[in-house]
Amino acid sequence: MLTLLSGIGCACAQNMVVVNKKGFKVYVIGAQADTLCSFPCACGKMLGNKRSLGDYCTPEGVFTVAAVENSKYWKYKGIPHVYGPYFIRLNTYKWDGIGIHGTNSPKSIGTRCTKGCIRLNNKDIVQLVKYVDVGTPVRVMGDYSDHRRK
Repeated sequence: MLTLLSGIGCACAQNMVVVNKKGFKVYVIGAQADTLCSFPCACGKMLGNKRSLGDYCTPEGVFTVAAVENSKYWKYKGIPHVYGPYFIRLNTYKWDGIGIHGTNSPKSIGTRCTKGCIRLNNKDIVQLVKYVDVGTPVRVMGDYSDHRRK
């Protein structure tokens, strides 16, 4: 797990979230660099780092949690419960509307299917929100081991 943290400086006094796009996993790392929990996830349909609006890539880099929002009653194109019970909004510094959220499609977990968000099972997002708060660092790792789009 420590290889996932290189470059972050994991001696922080709070938890952090690491998203491994290649392995379809979300990890919560504690202050002692211990893995507190992990969850399977879905991520962007397209490989690589987000470069433009609508490219279906999940942005890569180190971000922070901007907000933890109740999304139980949100709709997407009139469809309810698409985002599950919570939406953890990320400050990606460039892309609006990117977050970690639940789903109404549990069979999508473990696949590339999103427009750029990170999707969890609803029971897992309920657990994840217990470990994060505004300002929690989130590192989204690349699809490739060398972090270059091929």
